[in-house]
Amino acid sequence: MLKFHKHQNQQERQLFSDQICPFYHNIYRCLLSLGADDMLAEDFAQDTMLKAWEKREELLNIDYQKEWLIKVARNRYVSHWRSAERRFRYDVSDFDLTERQCEEAEQDALEIFMKQESGRAVRAAMQLLDPKYAQPIRLRYFGEMSHREIAGLLRINPSTVRSIISRGLRKLGHLLQESDF
Repeated sequence: MLKFHKHQNQQERQLFSDQICPFYHNIYRCLLSLGADDMLAEDFAQDTMLKAWEKREELLNIDYQKEWLIKVARNRYVSHWRSAERRFRYDVSDFDLTERQCEEAEQDALEIFMKQESGRAVRAAMQLLDPKYAQPIRLRYFGEMSHREIAGLLRINPSTVRSIISRGLRKLGHLLQESDF
């Protein structure tokens, strides 16, 4: 987990180990639910614990430690996504669907999504999905972000986000139907 320097106060280390370290697995699981793979989730969880150690004096004196840690981890993941987002450019004309088409595609894909026996199938299919579709879907359904929040993050129109998610869910549905995950 974390290695402490010899000159650190033993009591401070013990408090940190007792109060903060138990949240490591919560942070890791939260990052996985946002769509991070195992290695990225582990890296960001460790980054979060390092930040917690750096801010330990304040953190050990607050009642909402878990929430603080989850927020730091989520922000770290969102920052990573923002920098990765720059690699993907969205052409709005590629996603020009009507509101009704978006709703139908979302409903069809969600029905298939919900019928799967386990989250592993979905996670495996998400790994095969083009990142320009996968990340907005993860942010929407695993990160519980609104279309407007995702649009702000990606710096595109909310209706374009709906179209991207709709098309991505349709592709995800096809992947799930055609595969033996």
